[in-house]
Amino acid sequence: MKRLKKILKITGITLASLIVIIFIFLYIISPGKTTAFENKQGNIIENSIAEMKYVKIGGVEQFMLIRGKSKDNPVLLILHGGPGTPETSPLRKYNSKLEEYYTVVYWEQRGAGKSFNKNIPDSSMTLDQFIEDTHELTSYLKEQFKKDKIFLLGHSWGTFLGVKTINKYPNDYHAYVGIGQVGDQTKSEKLSYQFVLKKATEMNNIEALKDLNEIGEFEFSNENFNLRSIMNWMITERKWVMKFGGTTYNPDNFVDIVFFSILFDKEYTIGEKIKSFRGAQLAVTHLFPVVINSNLSKTDSELEIPIYILQGINDYQACHSVAKEYFDSLEAPKKEFITFDKSAHMVPFEEPEKFNDIMINKVLKECTEYNNVYKK
Repeated sequence: MKRLKKILKITGITLASLIVIIFIFLYIISPGKTTAFENKQGNIIENSIAEMKYVKIGGVEQFMLIRGKSKDNPVLLILHGGPGTPETSPLRKYNSKLEEYYTVVYWEQRGAGKSFNKNIPDSSMTLDQFIEDTHELTSYLKEQFKKDKIFLLGHSWGTFLGVKTINKYPNDYHAYVGIGQVGDQTKSEKLSYQFVLKKATEMNNIEALKDLNEIGEFEFSNENFNLRSIMNWMITERKWVMKFGGTTYNPDNFVDIVFFSILFDKEYTIGEKIKSFRGAQLAVTHLFPVVINSNLSKTDSELEIPIYILQGINDYQACHSVAKEYFDSLEAPKKEFITFDKSAHMVPFEEPEKFNDIMINKVLKECTEYNNVYKK
């Protein structure tokens, strides 16, 4: 008995010490600051910008990280996915090269990440409010950087918000880039389920088959819409989408992209890292029903600016074929659909070199209006 108590005591002390060491380590690597752009001599590059700030948008303090090697470069506003899931950390990890060519604005939307506040009224968590938030922030950025227009990029939920925004305020933007483009999300969910069921059957994965047969195909509609049931369905279905390569082409990359990128992000404090996950439920609860009950091909098929859709061939969260159907329905002054063969839903982080090259050498160079404005 004494020996057992001694072992338990040593084990307890070891675990407590390990927790303290991990906390100290995370504290050291989490100063919550962004580094300046410096030249080879260690001096801050003139006219560069590297700042973290809160701006009141739609009556709510909202966070943004703004980084660019030159303020003269065009502004790129990024609309993250979710809803309610900031992607500042993986974007900074995999796509910071964009900061040499754009002034990149990493915005954490109302209620998400560092913009989370428990006092945000539920009544403000609407699509219309998010569109107006985007417009208000765009106007702020145009004024701050003395630009007539900016570039807009959306990922996942951000593509839905992005399309709705440019449809209402086309004159604010040079071009729109959609990644993991939403179209008819109900159809996408049905195809996603068929994908995982087929994979589970081919692999004879008993656990997956049991889960998938229990939840059945996605059969929710306006008539039988129940958010709790949909969320429970998605939690189970998405587990297998991730494991079968429909979220990241290589399932082993998911943890590194989603978890470790924020764990080791120096621009968040420990508290902010914890806080970054709190806003997801708030946003999903109020905004996902709008996405599910929409079909952009029927409501937003005539857009007035250049459109680029970048889609992973193995994306089964916003399915490649559904995004292509939406693209085919679009009327725009210029449009291009680009497939990423080694990506699923996380294109910028799965094939960062190809993605960065397209953003720098295609979107900028091919946007005629950009060339006309900035080459005068």
